[in-house]
Amino acid sequence: MTAGYLLLVLVILVDKALPTTTMDSRSTTTPTHRMVYHASKRMPRYKSLLNCVAYLCYVTVLVSIRRILGRKKGNFLHDLPWLSEIGVRYLRYSINNTVKGAREIESAIAKVSNLTTKEKSVHLQGDGFHGHWIGEDNADQPLLLYFHGGAYSFCSSLTYLETLGQLRRLAGVRIFSLEYGLAPATKFPGQLNEALAATRFLLKNRKPGQTLFVMGDSAGGNLVLALLQRLDDAERKQIAGAILIAPWVDLSRPALTAQNAVYDYFDQDQIGPHVEDFIPAGVSPTDPLISPVYADLKGFCPLLVYYGAREVLAGDIERFIERARETTGLDVEVFRDPVAPHVAVMLPQFFPTISAAGLDSFASFVKRKAV
Repeated sequence: MTAGYLLLVLVILVDKALPTTTMDSRSTTTPTHRMVYHASKRMPRYKSLLNCVAYLCYVTVLVSIRRILGRKKGNFLHDLPWLSEIGVRYLRYSINNTVKGAREIESAIAKVSNLTTKEKSVHLQGDGFHGHWIGEDNADQPLLLYFHGGAYSFCSSLTYLETLGQLRRLAGVRIFSLEYGLAPATKFPGQLNEALAATRFLLKNRKPGQTLFVMGDSAGGNLVLALLQRLDDAERKQIAGAILIAPWVDLSRPALTAQNAVYDYFDQDQIGPHVEDFIPAGVSPTDPLISPVYADLKGFCPLLVYYGAREVLAGDIERFIERARETTGLDVEVFRDPVAPHVAVMLPQFFPTISAAGLDSFASFVKRKAV
């Protein structure tokens, strides 16, 4: 009993010390208004690794107590599993950070997550690109070129090493994960040029009969679609398929389902600064290479589009899917998870069930299209 009271006191003290906007204070009712980019709004205050570790402990205790007490009022995440609710709340807090802080937290999470993995990675420095091979060289296996997400501002080629390892084993592929330059140091079209160089290297150096797939999450999905536009017809025909994980398809306007921020771990205002950092002055955000929802998709390889119904970008992704399905001759498959937040499939630490189902669908797609 004493331990219980001490635990409750700890929760109250930490609750007083931490910002009150990180739990359910975003909204008590689902907002109906359209949110807009705030061009003058910058990233919030810096949060250190220690801040985020403390918050993770705090939110674990608080979510546990709420669930024990059956508290659901004002909690839009109550139908998620316990671990997944903790994941959304923790990511919401840690990502609402400066670019420097977000990069530090992402790097630390990746290191901890990858500590127990048996996956080995080998660095490759190519002409105009570099990244990491994941998996052994096997001429009988297809190749998969992967582009990580992170709003073009953070994450790395090894952020999801363990998850990519799971996909490698399920799909029977060898993966090359591209380490592209991050904004604001590298702006459009720098990342696209690196992706082109990596793709052409793999096409040129693959073993006879080896198929090549491309895959990306969020900004990485954006990069996949830009790549498919830049490849010439002969090169595009050599891509067996593309997997788009919650792709960022429209950088020109506020997300259509910005109200989903009550379910997701980022909100509309956090997107704007990253758009500004990525797009150079004088370049239109409606350029199809930047916002592929406006692209001509004729001649594209088969697509698998994966997204969560509750994520902030869901409405934009659905606009892209509609456009793709209207394109004559384009093979489009869709996996819509009813409760997944943004790119949850790549985060099995917090979303194991969601991740397992998504990875199985990716592996099935690869096996069917590699034939």
